[in-house]
Amino acid sequence: MSALTHKNGYVLVSRNLKDKPFNINSEDCLLIKQKIKKLFKSATFMDIGDMPVDLVKDLLTNEIISTAFTSKTDAFIVEIDSNNCVYVIVGDDNILSITAKVFDLDVYTAYDKISLVESTLSKEFDFAFSNDFGYFTADPTKSGTALKAYLNFYLPNISMADKFDDIVSIANENGFDFSIKRQSVGIYTLKNNVYVG
Repeated sequence: MSALTHKNGYVLVSRNLKDKPFNINSEDCLLIKQKIKKLFKSATFMDIGDMPVDLVKDLLTNEIISTAFTSKTDAFIVEIDSNNCVYVIVGDDNILSITAKVFDLDVYTAYDKISLVESTLSKEFDFAFSNDFGYFTADPTKSGTALKAYLNFYLPNISMADKFDDIVSIANENGFDFSIKRQSVGIYTLKNNVYVG
């Protein structure tokens, strides 16, 4: 097994709407769904009950959706690109989140896919944005770019290495969190802590 065989993660951007910055109701969800259908004619729309269990588990484990999302009756996910795992999540903590799975540590390709979806959504939606503060999110500490990126990868025995604490320290100093996801199999996560920018 090579040093980086388990190489995936997600990139996620959160967006709220200018006219409804934090809360939406059933009518809003229906209107959002209609607008997204107009923009992405071949997309698949899934309510939480329609979603494959493996997808729900993956999105929950990787903190893409909240546990509260799983009990919301109006919330839904739009699968924009099933081959590349590109989704729009509607009705979670933020009104819209766009996420793409990262394959082979290629964060740039995932971000490009999100940017394309965001650009298309901006034809129908006016996002809550300030030139001074960036994008407004449900969590003020994640405003600004409202971009979350993280990678999961396999590094055998790194926690046994003398330099593990140094790696964690360097990551933290540079705005990242380096943590153990599943130590028993050597899977670690690197994610950004800084969203403002």
